[in-house]
Amino acid sequence: ILIDMCRDGANLASRTPQGPQFIIDALSNTSAPLQMEAQGMIYISRVRGVDTGAGSVIAVVDEQYRAVRGNAALMSRLWNCPQWDVAGKCIVPTSVAARVVTLPFALGVGYEVQVVETIYDYAPLTNLFLTNAPQLYSVTML
Repeated sequence: ILIDMCRDGANLASRTPQGPQFIIDALSNTSAPLQMEAQGMIYISRVRGVDTGAGSVIAVVDEQYRAVRGNAALMSRLWNCPQWDVAGKCIVPTSVAARVVTLPFALGVGYEVQVVETIYDYAPLTNLFLTNAPQLYSVTML
C-alpha cells in the first residue's frame, strides 16, 4: 500500500495541476487500512538542478510539503525543512547551500523532479519476533 501511495503521489504531482496538499490529502484519505494520520507521514518535494557556476550541477529543494494531519516525528529522508507553516508548506531557506540534496541520478540544469516520500511507523500485533517496530519507507522520484 505504501509503495502504491508513493507512486500515485509522484504521478499526480508531476502530471496534474492539483496542488501538493490536495494530493497529500487524497493519498491519506485512501490509505486504509493504514492509519496515516496517526502513524504515517507523506512528503512532496520539488527538486531542481542548479548550475554552481563552477561547471557542475547540484540538486536543490525548491519546495517541500508535508501532511498537516500526520505524525510529524517521521522526518523526510531527502531533506529536513527547518520551519513549517500551519498549512504544511516548508518555509524554504533563501540560501541555496542549505537546500542541497543528493539524488541517485544526475539532474540537468533547470530540470525538475518531484519526490514523494511515504513513511509509516508500523506497530505489529505482537512482538514475538520483532523487538523494535519497523519504520516503513518508500520514495518515488518522477
